[in-house]
Amino acid sequence: MTDLIAEQFVPHPQFGIDLGLVTQDVASVIGGGAAPIRLQHGFPGSKGYGYRHVESYPDRIMQYKNLGFANFVEFARHIAQGYTKVLDAKEGRRKLVCPKDGYDLALVVEFKAAQDPFWNIVTGLPYRVARGDIIKEILRADGSEPTSGVTKKRPRFATLSLPKP
Repeated sequence: MTDLIAEQFVPHPQFGIDLGLVTQDVASVIGGGAAPIRLQHGFPGSKGYGYRHVESYPDRIMQYKNLGFANFVEFARHIAQGYTKVLDAKEGRRKLVCPKDGYDLALVVEFKAAQDPFWNIVTGLPYRVARGDIIKEILRADGSEPTSGVTKKRPRFATLSLPKP
């Protein structure tokens, strides 16, 4: 017997099932297609995906709360609305990355070419620095540019500023 709930979408209380969007210009570089980013209920455990997978790790839920998010749906929507980089996450998956408070918040997504195609959220994690091959950097409409502290090296102590005695 199949688990019918696993394929159902988890809606955001205010915004519905579409948490974000992969636009055509981004999709043309990263593969897949232009489609909304959605969260399915999925399955719990280490081989699972989606909402049930994330909820099966209480420590991860605490991380989201410590970063100021009420739950995983809020965390996922924040990234889906404001990602500035797309990294390769292997096995055809992509990692959408959004900087916040010194962290790289990341969603691992995969394209589902169904009758109504969408980008499925596999999982989401906060990283100090998200690692992976950068496939695409996104320039946001507000004029802000993504920054990358991973690709450029600075001399040691270059940003250290101490008050003079």
